[in-house]
Amino acid sequence: MAIAGSWVAFAAGAEAPPTDTQCLECHRDSGGLSTPAPKSEPKSDKDGSPFDLKTHRASVHGKVTCVECHTAAKADNHPGGLAKADCAGCHAEQVTKFRKSAHFTSKTPATCKDCHGTHDTLEKKDPKSTVSTERQPETCARCHDGKKTKPAALKGSQLFSITEWQKSIHAHGTKKDGLEESATCASCHGAHEEARSSDPTARVFRGNIPKTCGSCHEGTFEQYMTGAHGQALLKGNTETPICTDCHGEHGIRGKKDPQSSVYATMISKATCPACHNAEHVNRRYGLAVERVDSYRESYHGLADRFGDSTVANCASCHGAHKILHSSNPASSVHPNNLGQTCGKCHPGAGPNWGKGSVHTPDQSTQGGGAIRIVRGVYMFLIGGTIGGMMFYNGLDYFRTLRDNWRKRREEKRVLRFTVGERVQHFLLVFSFFVLVISGFSLKYPDAFWVKALVDLKLSFLARGYVHRVAAVVNVALSVYHLYWLAFTARGREQFKALMPTRSDAKELWHQLRYYVGLEQHGAHFGRFSYVEKVEYLALIWGTIVMVVTGAIMWFPVPAMRFLPKWGWDLAELIHLYEAWLATLSILVWHLYHVAFKPSGHGVSMAMVHGELTEKEMLHEHPAELEELSSLASTESH
Repeated sequence: MAIAGSWVAFAAGAEAPPTDTQCLECHRDSGGLSTPAPKSEPKSDKDGSPFDLKTHRASVHGKVTCVECHTAAKADNHPGGLAKADCAGCHAEQVTKFRKSAHFTSKTPATCKDCHGTHDTLEKKDPKSTVSTERQPETCARCHDGKKTKPAALKGSQLFSITEWQKSIHAHGTKKDGLEESATCASCHGAHEEARSSDPTARVFRGNIPKTCGSCHEGTFEQYMTGAHGQALLKGNTETPICTDCHGEHGIRGKKDPQSSVYATMISKATCPACHNAEHVNRRYGLAVERVDSYRESYHGLADRFGDSTVANCASCHGAHKILHSSNPASSVHPNNLGQTCGKCHPGAGPNWGKGSVHTPDQSTQGGGAIRIVRGVYMFLIGGTIGGMMFYNGLDYFRTLRDNWRKRREEKRVLRFTVGERVQHFLLVFSFFVLVISGFSLKYPDAFWVKALVDLKLSFLARGYVHRVAAVVNVALSVYHLYWLAFTARGREQFKALMPTRSDAKELWHQLRYYVGLEQHGAHFGRFSYVEKVEYLALIWGTIVMVVTGAIMWFPVPAMRFLPKWGWDLAELIHLYEAWLATLSILVWHLYHVAFKPSGHGVSMAMVHGELTEKEMLHEHPAELEELSSLASTESH
C-alpha cells in the first residue's frame, strides 16, 4: 500500500513521502529504538507525546507504515502539525457506520482514538485491548460514567454507573466464561453505529430492546414474544413491559442474587407490582384490579412478605417470559392447567385445584355463592356470639363494680389525689395516647392498625392536625402544672414528696433483697415510692425533650436560622426514639404497677375517685398511713 502511494506521488511529480526511518529521526522514544539517536534533540509530535516504536510494533498496526495513516506527511519538517489520521482508508465500512452514529453527530464528537487508542491499538481479542470484552466497559466509562466528569452534552439516559456494571451478571461473565461469552456495551449499543435510545433505529430503542437481548438469549426471546407482553409489543404498544423493566439495564444481576430485581422475594414485592399495582396501568388497559393485593393476602403472599424465597411468586405460576392470559388454553394459569402448575410445588395436585380463585377467595369465581353464604353466616355468628358475651360480661362487670363500691364506702378511706390532680392526670393520659397513636401513624403509615384510622377518614393530613392539637394540649397542661407546683401549697407539698432522697436507695436495696428472699417484709414506703418518683422525673425529662424537638420539627424555617439541616434531622431522630422510650416505659413499667401487679387489689382506681382504702395504703404506702394516723391521733387530743 505504501509502494502504491509512493508511485502515485512520483507519477504526479510530487515529493516522495518519507520513510519510517525518516519519521523516526524526530518522532521516537529512545527506549523503543534500535537505531542510533539523531544528533539533535528529539522532536515531539503535535500532541507533545514521543512515538514509541516498541508499542507500535506490538499493536495490531505493527506492520503498517507511518504514511499509510499520515498520508499528508512530507520528508521535510511540518511544524504546523499533520492532519488527523483517516482510518477510512482501511476501515471504510466501520467509518461509514461511525459517521452516522450519535458519537460522531454529537456536540462533542468522539474519534476512533478515543476508544481504540493511537499507536498502541490492539486487536479486540487481546485482553489488553481497550475494546476487549473485559476492558470495554471501562473505556466507555471514561465519558459515560455518571459519577465522573462528563461532557456537558451527555444527559441522564446516556450515562451509566461502572460500579453497578461491575456487580452485574454480564460483568461476571467476562471474567468467568471467557472474553467472547458475555455481553458488553457494544453487544447492546453496537460497536460503531451507536444511536441514541430515542432513535427508532437504535438497538436500545425501547421497542427494539427485546430483539437486542434476544441476540444472545434466543430461547427466552421466543418465549417473550409468544407471551402477552411480547404480543402487545408486536401490536405497537411500547409501554408493555420489556427486558429492562424487569431485569434492569446496566446492573442486571442473576436471579439467584438477593439484590436482583428478579430474585424470588423481589418479583412479587416490587417487580411485577410496578405495573400491575399501578392504578393508571390497570385503568388504561382494562386489567383486573387488586390482583397484587389479593396475592399478598393469600398464604403465598404472606410467606413472601416475610422473606420466604421458596414460596410461589408471580413467575412461579404465570411464568417468567411466556406469560399468557388465564383464558388462553396454553396459559399455565388456565383452569385446565392449574393442577399441573400447582403440582410443581404440590405433587399430586389434580383438576380440583383449578376450581376456584387463584389468589384469595373471590365471590365472582366458581364456588363464589358458597363463599358468600358462609361469610354471611359467620359474620352473624361472630357478631351475635361475641356481642352476647360482651353484653353479659358488661352486666357482670357493672354489678360487681357496684358491689365493690358499696364495700369500699364502708371501709375507711384516705384521700390520695385531689380533683385538680385527677383532672391533670386525665388530660395527661388523653393527650399522651393521642400523641402516640397519631405520631406513630404518621411515621409508620403502612402499619396494619393505621388502616382503621384511614377507614375513619383520618387522612395523613388529618392525623398531622390531630397530633399538633394534642401537642398544644400537652404543652398547655405542662405550663399549668409548673404554675401549680410553684404557686400552690398542695403543689409544693407534692413536688417535695416526689423528689428523690437517700432513703429511696435504701428502700430499693431492701426491696430487691425482699424479692430474692433475704428480707421478711417489703420496704416501708411513704407517700411516694422510688417507683413513682422515677416515673415522675422521667415524665418531666421526656416532656422537655419532646416539646423542644417537636417545636423544631413543627417550625423548621425559624429553627434552621440557628440550626444546620443535620440539627433538624437530629431533632427528628430524638423525637422518634424518645416517643418509643416513653411509650414502652408506660406499657412495661407504669401499667404493670397500676394494673397488672398481683397485689390482690386489682387495677388501681386512685386516679378515678382519688382515694385508697386503709388496706391498700397499708400494702402500698404504710409509712404514710402511719404518719396520717399519728397526725389524726394528735389532732384528736
